[in-house]
Amino acid sequence: MTRWSSYITNLKITITREENTLTTDTNNVTYQWVDCNNSNAFIDSETNKNFNVTGIGAYTVQIQQLEIVY
Repeated sequence: MTRWSSYITNLKITITREENTLTTDTNNVTYQWVDCNNSNAFIDSETNKNFNVTGIGAYTVQIQQLEIVY
């Protein structure tokens, strides 16, 4: 298992990779997974806390809490 964490204004964002699934443990937010190798394009229909990766790449998640986007 691989884990990355980032702290932004008291919000902890953690992404965990287990096999081909990326998961963020941040709750009570909205999610949008992003393809970092495609000009940070949003990945269509990937708006859950889990993202099943289908190919090699670099990915992150954009989360929104209230009116703030991280």
